[in-house]
Amino acid sequence: MYKKITASGQGRQALLPCLGAVLLSLSACGGGGGSSPPATTPSTGPGTSATPSVSGRVIDGYVKGASVWLDLNGNQKLDADEPSAVSSTDGQYTLPLTEAQRDCLPYSVMYVDVPVGAIDQESGEVKQAYQMAIPPQLQPLAKDQALHASPLTTVLWEEIRNGLSKDPAQNSCQTLKQDSALRERLKNELDEAIKRLVARHNLSADRLYADFVQSKDAGAHQLAVDIVRGLKAGFALRRQLQQQYPDASYVRAEVYRGRGSTAYDRLGVWYRSHSVKVGGLLRTEKYELADDLSTLIRAEYLRIVDSKPVNGGNYTLYRTGYRASSTLPQFRCSLYESVDTNDKNGVGFELTARYVRSATLDAAAPCLSASQGEMDQLQGWDYYVRFSQDKVDYITMLSIDPGSAGSAELQPYQKLGDKLATLDLSWLAPKLASAGYRFDEPVTLPVSDWAKRAEDFRALPVITQKFARDPWKRSSYKADGTRVDECSVDQGASWKPC
Repeated sequence: MYKKITASGQGRQALLPCLGAVLLSLSACGGGGGSSPPATTPSTGPGTSATPSVSGRVIDGYVKGASVWLDLNGNQKLDADEPSAVSSTDGQYTLPLTEAQRDCLPYSVMYVDVPVGAIDQESGEVKQAYQMAIPPQLQPLAKDQALHASPLTTVLWEEIRNGLSKDPAQNSCQTLKQDSALRERLKNELDEAIKRLVARHNLSADRLYADFVQSKDAGAHQLAVDIVRGLKAGFALRRQLQQQYPDASYVRAEVYRGRGSTAYDRLGVWYRSHSVKVGGLLRTEKYELADDLSTLIRAEYLRIVDSKPVNGGNYTLYRTGYRASSTLPQFRCSLYESVDTNDKNGVGFELTARYVRSATLDAAAPCLSASQGEMDQLQGWDYYVRFSQDKVDYITMLSIDPGSAGSAELQPYQKLGDKLATLDLSWLAPKLASAGYRFDEPVTLPVSDWAKRAEDFRALPVITQKFARDPWKRSSYKADGTRVDECSVDQGASWKPC
């Protein structure tokens, strides 16, 4: 979730999470707007009879001829005992349910298979099959609540899909109903995903679930047009990766059009991003695409994360190649390794060693390969502490430069991959326990720099960031998912717009 401090020059604030991506495979979080769709009743009659059912629309434009079905057992396949229906005029569907199935509705994913030959009332006959989804709501639904399937709900689900178990039984309605801890985790992931979609696309949470065709929401409609193109390409890529890596525990594939939300997500530019994890090795790649969505123009970002258990914790090696600037062709390399452990209260403690790599390269791929002497020039160390208290999440970073106070005892903690058999992490938690890592404590450990972050979700989210050298920052989210950003130059005594 958090970016490391690397040789990229992105600054100490790089530990802060990037709020511009998406979770539950296609879910996004609501910034207080709530993650459930608004309780609206269809303008026509379906879903209002005494017979249990759920109604809504299949929306790209309105799609006729799509198969809508409820995945009760969580295996992502339509089985004979699962309810299904075909969308009709104006994309309307009514899914008949038994009482037991209606009871499972809040805990099951609803999928929509759009086949070749289906009719999109705006663009005509569908030429390339794709799938959409509505994520589980994980809370009771209103009696006549309409559930609309659209590219926006699908992006929401794709964000959290990989958070589910590969064992379908662990994703079933019955498991979610009975396991409150799993239900709460997925609810949190859904909320986080909504936040990312809101941040990326500047749409409130309610608009993600709405019928944007009927409401004439031009912004959401145009976004959906782009998302559908990306969904089709991403759907095909994910299937290709699943076939290529049958033993993968994690597969994510996304094709999307940049919204200009960051310097590396340029407005109107198409990108392809995918990640595959096999065993302890996670590989992530991002490319700029031509408008045909199949031709790779250039790599933007390549990364390998290799993790393995060690005595008392974990060891992880990170290799990254990334574009030095969104407007320049050169690449930079980032290399760092970390060890982490937890105490009995679940507080996470981590030590990272950062190394200097080549200033610029003509391609990103060499950054992923080991080279002689690549760890000879140490850039510094970072301690991280992560914990939660009273429903507030915290992370603290403490940086130590070579030759500074506190660096002598860390000299043995470099080139860690050569020392895995003898690594002892028993000192890490006691060392940091008295370092002043808590949010309102002064830092007592001799460090070169520090940063702290608090994410408060007890009401509408408030995210506060403290820095040793830079102005403090605070983001307060409103009920519609938008936010107000403020800065403080007097350690939080007063706040003004940044």
